[in-house]
Amino acid sequence: MSTENVQFLYNSQEEYYKSLRPSKVPSAWFAGDLMHYLFVESYAIGKKVLDVGCGLGYGSYHLALKGADKITAIDISEGSICTAKKKYSHPNLEFLLMDATSMSFADRMFDMVVSFEVLEHLSSSMTDSYMNEIARVLKQDGKFIISTPNRNVYSLGSKTSKTFDHINELSAQEFVQLMQRYFKKCDFFYQMKYDKQELESKKDQYVRILNKPEQLSWRSIVPKPIRKTIRRVIASNRLKLKNSRLIEYMKLYAVKHAETIADLELSVVQIAICEEPVIKS
Repeated sequence: MSTENVQFLYNSQEEYYKSLRPSKVPSAWFAGDLMHYLFVESYAIGKKVLDVGCGLGYGSYHLALKGADKITAIDISEGSICTAKKKYSHPNLEFLLMDATSMSFADRMFDMVVSFEVLEHLSSSMTDSYMNEIARVLKQDGKFIISTPNRNVYSLGSKTSKTFDHINELSAQEFVQLMQRYFKKCDFFYQMKYDKQELESKKDQYVRILNKPEQLSWRSIVPKPIRKTIRRVIASNRLKLKNSRLIEYMKLYAVKHAETIADLELSVVQIAICEEPVIKS
């Protein structure tokens, strides 16, 4: 999706996008997630769709409004599901509290499964259960569309993610290999890409900071209770950003096709459209 197309979409539906955004979600986070759903909306028209890890539900709601035949949205967070049910209501949309690694749906039940920014929250031991369940509930001619951060860019190759609840980020090569284990056909896309020189510079800078105690992150120095207070203040200030910033973030996170593996290796978020599922015994 080109930035020109993003601008056109925003100009024609500005109030709609503003209304979708939950009050406590910063513009950058919302825009990145929203672009996933804009990317897949044409695939969902007339389809029976499962949204695995739906979070607060605005993406599932968007797909229901855009013509999906039925959206079933699941999340393991009871709070998220309660919020989604209260805010996003549609006759073709159902929110359910459910574990993605052990779903109660029948085999081959869905035409399409989407799962955005979920994989990185699962331990490596849970990944196979998650992928196997998705392959099981997806129809043989269906589509699975997934996104997850690229460890070598998002976290600059560090074994410890800069996001506290990311416990299993994958490199581009690991992501491709995982998708190809469970699906016979895979096509890859990405959000936001660095050039190689810029990425190497960022990695070098990160290593220098790690090797110099005086330059350590404030998170390693400030006591946890104080860190929580600081985060609340920062979050509060982010909420004051005007919605006019939203279009710039949407342009930044426009989804583009990965022509080569190098595109994935330099990308912040990696995405796959997978077909012909294979269930592992």
